[in-house]
Amino acid sequence: MKAVLWTAYGAAATSLAITHTARKPQPHQLSRTSVLIRVHAAGIAQGDCEMRALNLPAFIRAPIRLITGLVKPRTGSVLGQEFSGVVEHVGSAVDAFKIGDQVYGTTGVSFGAYAEFVAVDAGGAGGSLLAIKPSNLTHAQASVAALSAMEALCFLRQARMKEGDNVLVIGAGGNIGSFAVQLAKRYFKAGKVVGVDSTNKLDMMRELGADHVADFTKEDYVASTQDKFDVILDAPGKCAFKSCERIMNEGGRYAKAMFGFGELLGNMLPSTGTKEMVLGMATYQKEDFELLTRLFEEGIIAPVIDRSFKMDDVVKAHEYSESGQKVGCIAMTIP
Repeated sequence: MKAVLWTAYGAAATSLAITHTARKPQPHQLSRTSVLIRVHAAGIAQGDCEMRALNLPAFIRAPIRLITGLVKPRTGSVLGQEFSGVVEHVGSAVDAFKIGDQVYGTTGVSFGAYAEFVAVDAGGAGGSLLAIKPSNLTHAQASVAALSAMEALCFLRQARMKEGDNVLVIGAGGNIGSFAVQLAKRYFKAGKVVGVDSTNKLDMMRELGADHVADFTKEDYVASTQDKFDVILDAPGKCAFKSCERIMNEGGRYAKAMFGFGELLGNMLPSTGTKEMVLGMATYQKEDFELLTRLFEEGIIAPVIDRSFKMDDVVKAHEYSESGQKVGCIAMTIP
């Protein structure tokens, strides 16, 4: 089968390679809870790019290498965490899906979605999630809808967001941020949502429901604003908690999607005030994915796709994703 091999750690041009001879998962090799899917589209997730280049906090890089390969990724490794496609085979213990179903989801820690076929555990092993694709989404739209939306929901919940909270989303124009704005405004019923990102993303953030937008290329909003927030979600992890404390209400929560070891240690120390930094890895629950699927079906939230790339252009897709210019998400059509 055709797939994108992950051959090295580093730049996309030197670490991704197209093959036509990858091994297709065979039904007799799969577990009783597995579902084999013919992939129609895969999302270019932020995590895919970070894993490819090992652009991760130092305390995570070492254990990741133990799993994926010390010097280079293990032979036959395929990236890709989120997908949309059609069921081709179901294990004997699977009753929620049947052959021909259009589905979407995430592979969890096993990756593998950058291929014509991927096997996913319907029982959620390894953090995988699978659901019937919302009928109002194309395969390309659905392919970017699972992982980033789950992470946005997870981080807002970790920050204990509640109705009426004033929310600041830093990086509101990216994968996680674009879903966070919608969820904060339309699901959690925020009092006010402010989004911060670059010039070319401001209109999109307004369309998604942001009450105010700020262009970080023209102003340091965190340093200059007089606004106060109950929840701050720093999607790219670029700000420091100390910088944000000034604009947090008493009892405010600051959630960070990417953090360093020093921040983790510091967060374990006793707090001297009511303002809190909330650090934690995103966790994926079946119930949350069912909620998001319903929100997609009802049109309450929707994925934003900047561009769709063909599989042969996966290097360009990764390079564009890392350019900082993409508005929302990027999909890759397969084959």
